[in-house]
Amino acid sequence: MMKNHALTGQCWVIYASNTIDQFCLDWMEAKLGKQELIKIGGGVSGIIHPFNMYLAGPHKGLEQKLVIGEIDLSQLGIVKVWIDSAGHYSRPEVLQINVNRTQIWPDEKNIACPMKKAPSADEKPSSMFEESVSSASERRKEYEN
Repeated sequence: MMKNHALTGQCWVIYASNTIDQFCLDWMEAKLGKQELIKIGGGVSGIIHPFNMYLAGPHKGLEQKLVIGEIDLSQLGIVKVWIDSAGHYSRPEVLQINVNRTQIWPDEKNIACPMKKAPSADEKPSSMFEESVSSASERRKEYEN
């Protein structure tokens, strides 16, 4: 997953994940019940270049270790050319996000969070917080009745 962040984000990724020791496992079993999927171990740390090369690490396991690497910012130009997010990937005429706000199901008024129509450019926008609080309390009253 960290390599994906480095590649798509065009950035160096410095990461350290938690380990699970016996103390942590005992705490989880006491608070959450038997843990069948979580085992002792884990813990990965490293530094990844945007081209998915490890500059340091990966270090795995329970042993504590300092992972040191050198990030060369002079390579940033090459990285930004490789995935051109401001150039041909930036195509608003090709990719748009639209939300269909029309009723699709007959009982749609009963869903927990119905969508409200966004105010048009001519309308004065009201406080979204006030609307959500009042509509939530109205839905709660309808549900309780």
